Amino acid sequence: MFGSKHLFVPETQNSIPSQLFNEHYDALEILSDSQQEILDLFRFFKNSTSVRDRKILIPKIYNALTVYARIEHEIFYPTLRRALQQKDSLPELQLSFDPLFDLITHIDFKNPDLALHEQNIADLEKYFSLYIEAQKNEVFVKLDDLELDFASLGKRIIRRKMELSLLKSLEVNCPYP
Repeated sequence: MFGSKHLFVPETQNSIPSQLFNEHYDALEILSDSQQEILDLFRFFKNSTSVRDRKILIPKIYNALTVYARIEHEIFYPTLRRALQQKDSLPELQLSFDPLFDLITHIDFKNPDLALHEQNIADLEKYFSLYIEAQKNEVFVKLDDLELDFASLGKRIIRRKMELSLLKSLEVNCPYP
């Protein structure tokens, strides 16, 4: 399928969200906002009594998790790893992130079994909630000591999030609308 190298995202002030030009928009704020958006999707899914609404939310949750996982996997953790290697203190949480990424990549998005997707969503919600709590307590607290340009990192994350979101909107990942 398409990779990011095939996607052209012009870098002009008119075509990129104003967030990219805000020097105070930092990576941790972006990641926290993305986490909250995903938790909100899980909450809407759990509270929905309409099968139609749940079917609409399933691909939104899968796509949001996939985009989030790729951003962390491609940008956040490699940058963090380089900074922490200079201080010889790489946290072990990176290893515990891999099962979430594996869970997402092994989902059969085209399977029409609603019960299977509902169980996947429940499992993903539990793991994601535990993951972000551990991340905040074990990783984010260590970042104050690092010399990272969080605004620049945030811009990279937003740009990649836009690319991945566009790609995900072009793909058919799930049998539901």
